[in-house]
Amino acid sequence: MRVLTAFALAAMLVAFGIAPVQAEKRVALVIGNGDYERADKLANPVTDARRLRDVLARLGFDVVYGENLGKQALERSIGRFANAAEGSDVALVYFAGHGATFGDTPYVVPVDAQFSSLGEVPYELVPVEMLVAELRRAKGLRIAILDACRDNTAERELKRVNARGGETTRGLARVRNPEGLILAYATQFLATAADGDPNGDSPFTAALLNNITTPGLDVKDLFFKVGREVIDNTQGKQRPEISVSFYDRYALVPGGSALAADRPATAAPMVIPAQPSPCAEAEVHWRSAQSIGTRAAMEDHIQRFPNCAFVGLAKAKLAALSEPPEQPSTQRPGTYWDHNGSTVRLEASESGGRRFYYYQPRKGMLDAGARPGDLVFEGRRIGNRYEGKAYAFKGHCGTLDYQVSGEVSNDDQTVVLTGRAPQLDSACKPTGSAPDRLVFSYKYKID
Repeated sequence: MRVLTAFALAAMLVAFGIAPVQAEKRVALVIGNGDYERADKLANPVTDARRLRDVLARLGFDVVYGENLGKQALERSIGRFANAAEGSDVALVYFAGHGATFGDTPYVVPVDAQFSSLGEVPYELVPVEMLVAELRRAKGLRIAILDACRDNTAERELKRVNARGGETTRGLARVRNPEGLILAYATQFLATAADGDPNGDSPFTAALLNNITTPGLDVKDLFFKVGREVIDNTQGKQRPEISVSFYDRYALVPGGSALAADRPATAAPMVIPAQPSPCAEAEVHWRSAQSIGTRAAMEDHIQRFPNCAFVGLAKAKLAALSEPPEQPSTQRPGTYWDHNGSTVRLEASESGGRRFYYYQPRKGMLDAGARPGDLVFEGRRIGNRYEGKAYAFKGHCGTLDYQVSGEVSNDDQTVVLTGRAPQLDSACKPTGSAPDRLVFSYKYKID
């Protein structure tokens, strides 16, 4: 994510002989997602986004930019844009990539989204309303451009499986109550947009780039002209939709002006890293920490955002988690075992089912998020062999399961299981796996 600073922009415009409009604040969020991990890859979005980013920068916009963003990175970019958009004269959001509609809710699709079940959809995708809501921070013109209606096999298959003979929707549903906005969709609802020439731009963004720098062109007429060009160039196969509830006249390029892009370039624009508010990501991080609910998650939030809005809640939650967990007044019947300094209880069924639960987790496991009653292992005993899943507690990253198996000693006093435990980086992204060994040693029995 990068922002073209106003200082660099002003210097560049002066070099081209173009006087920047003083006291007008223009901001934009530009995202291009094409390298999808579990959905159809797209050729054009990143190219489209880069070209639009460069044009908007030359038009005086401070641009928050990202490409091939996962959900967490996309939400962080939205947070940075929200801070930049506060009180702006012109705010613009552009997303190119996959869009999806589930129920009546339109979403944009991060590159790491999965389409494994309908229940997971709200947690894997980003609602379009989240983008539009931040536009409302602007005091003047607000524009949302969604070139995000491309066909997606994963989405279509999930809908087909869950339709049970009913109809399945395609395309991007419309945002409710878009008052005060110009909202441009690459194509109509219940239709999908073309990705375009792999070496060029999508039909919609190509038309937008052809017209956005036209001097004196009112912004509403700009989008009507873009729509007409797309219809003509696709022989009517793609028909954009434009929703307008902005009624003043406004031209992105005043009449008689010349844009830097139309003159010979003498120097590349300087791009420097964005300097977001230290609290820009606090709300998104707090929601994640709250859902995980462990000491490590709270400590991580306090360390990252010591002066932000949710630190008081994090400290209160941490204090509650620091209290010794209440132990049962009486132990339940079963056998109790030692596991790396923790006491666990074995629950065995006649059919061969086996489960180890934490009874008294050691301090290190408490810090990692384990609590009495949490599963350590669940599976089956077949002869003298255990097979099933072990559970690893990863602090602020939550709990992960992985396959293990192993032998029971001849005297039934020891169970040794081995497997490959998942490894994560500080951002909770998988980095591989490592050999792991779990040992359970018999302690006593309660009848």
